[in-house]
Amino acid sequence: MGMGSCWGGFGWMGAAMLFNFVLGLGLLALAVVGVIFAVRWLAGAWGDSPRDRSGDDALEVVRTRYARGEISREEFDRLRRELA
Repeated sequence: MGMGSCWGGFGWMGAAMLFNFVLGLGLLALAVVGVIFAVRWLAGAWGDSPRDRSGDDALEVVRTRYARGEISREEFDRLRRELA
């Protein structure tokens, strides 16, 4: 058995090819993860997150119910304090 038999007969060149392949996959994975994080960060920076909107939506429902006369002023104030 020769020295290069463990790398398919290519010797150190085979090892270098394997290293370059693994390194390339790692860099590609890093780039994909970076793009995903960048898109999520930009989406969060430009718009409200769903959590932020849910509080505003709930407060809008309370205001609408108060405007329609469905809840009293005391209940409106209590709900507004709880949602703030």
